[in-house]
Amino acid sequence: MQGEVKEVQLVEVGPRDGLQNDPTILDVETRVAFITRLVDCGIRRIEAVSFVNDKRVPAMAGAEAVMAALPRREGVSYIGLTLNQRGFDRALACGVDEANYVVCASETFNQRNQGAPRAATLETMHGIARQAADAKLPLSLTVATAFGCPFEGEVDPAIVLDIARQAADAGVREIALADTIGATDPYSV
Repeated sequence: MQGEVKEVQLVEVGPRDGLQNDPTILDVETRVAFITRLVDCGIRRIEAVSFVNDKRVPAMAGAEAVMAALPRREGVSYIGLTLNQRGFDRALACGVDEANYVVCASETFNQRNQGAPRAATLETMHGIARQAADAKLPLSLTVATAFGCPFEGEVDPAIVLDIARQAADAGVREIALADTIGATDPYSV
């Protein structure tokens, strides 16, 4: 480590990651109430919505309506997850405070999750990073399947490092390594 950690920020992902695979689909009003309660509890960074295809992920339908209804409070940042250019455009148009873009370290998972080769997803990331910088919108990157893949098994750490380097070179301000399938332990991270 290059220095002492002076601050840790929690990013609550429950309204997005916690709900996206739940069999019960919550309406916009219920999702807004859930996020508002998180804000009332003191959470300041919340991945509130995902700009994905509503047919593929019905639990995330209505992202624009959720964003429009959320209470705006000083110091609270609402993050929108994006998987492609169209999702980023939607996020930008509805006023997210931050965007989170995803690239999967596993080629197979990237194809199944994003419907595109990893190289194409990375190329899109570079363009999105430029657009985010121009819009002064903070952009983070999540490297999904960073520690393992349900289709390919172990993931080569060199691939994860390459994705992270490309993101950093593109000006991405925050890079998260996601243990998408729970394949690792704290000591391996």
